[in-house]
Amino acid sequence: MTDWEAVVGQHVEIVRRTVHRLVGNDADAWDCVQETFLEAVKIERREPVRDWTALLRRLATARALDLLRVRCRQRGRRNTEADPAHAISREPSPSGHAEASELADRLRAAVGRLPRRQAEVFCLTCFEQMTSEVVAQRLGISPTAARMLLSRARRRLQGILEPLHGAAGKDA
Repeated sequence: MTDWEAVVGQHVEIVRRTVHRLVGNDADAWDCVQETFLEAVKIERREPVRDWTALLRRLATARALDLLRVRCRQRGRRNTEADPAHAISREPSPSGHAEASELADRLRAAVGRLPRRQAEVFCLTCFEQMTSEVVAQRLGISPTAARMLLSRARRRLQGILEPLHGAAGKDA
């Protein structure tokens, strides 16, 4: 029988940080943390878990990406274009910090537009600082496939974010 208090106590901060990097606010992060642990319970009932950290990070990343996709769909329903250019910085601060925050918001929105597998590989590699070998092992794919997915994700993100950068440069 799994000691869930110990599992949660040991991993809750890792899961929260993973999700917060993607969703950008505490309330949404904690919702995703809860969903992550609920899903972990379901998985643990079906099969034994060998590496809690790996499983929880993967689930947390998937939950955060799901939330980002929901946000994009909601923006579309409000008759606003689901475009990262419409993301607005949430923190009033000096211009350098505001630009960094706005870029982070744009990146979150752009990652939410990636296909699921590309987004997972990108988040685990770039946000969680995992090697392609570790990512491949965690996702059950080859290291070559992980590197290919990362390359495609980066190209796609560049295509999404580059027009935004060019438009900002014209305004200056």
